[in-house]
Amino acid sequence: MRKIVSLILICMLAIAGMGCGNTKKQTAVCTISDSGYGLEQEMILEAEGDVVHTITQTMSLNLSVYTEEQVAVLSENMEERQEIYESIDGIVYEYEMKDNYIREKIIIDLTDEKTKERLQENQLLVIEGNEDKISLKETVKSLGTGWTVEMKEE
Repeated sequence: MRKIVSLILICMLAIAGMGCGNTKKQTAVCTISDSGYGLEQEMILEAEGDVVHTITQTMSLNLSVYTEEQVAVLSENMEERQEIYESIDGIVYEYEMKDNYIREKIIIDLTDEKTKERLQENQLLVIEGNEDKISLKETVKSLGTGWTVEMKEE
């Protein structure tokens, strides 16, 4: 009888242990484009469960639909954005103007404490009761019309 009870307990502990630390890895690839403005944008949200840990955003803007004055303003804005983003730990920012396009890439590491503090100031879509974490589900749900979302799980 003891052997049976011990075997049952061992099986129960093994089953309970399988669920521990087995958080599902998810990726949401969100895209939008607007040919009228020459814009293509992709945002990749990488998460453990519902908690986003990395955001990678890329944007491509076709400058042929803009006047020279508008391109000059866009260029100034990109330089200002670079200064702002480069001053924040946990954010990698790069852009280039080449072949009549502006291409921008922003990578945000949400595991960096200083990055989390700055993002909290902007009140992103956080997990209720755990305000230092960004919710994958709520972020995807909040995207406006025109966005397409492809969910991937590992």
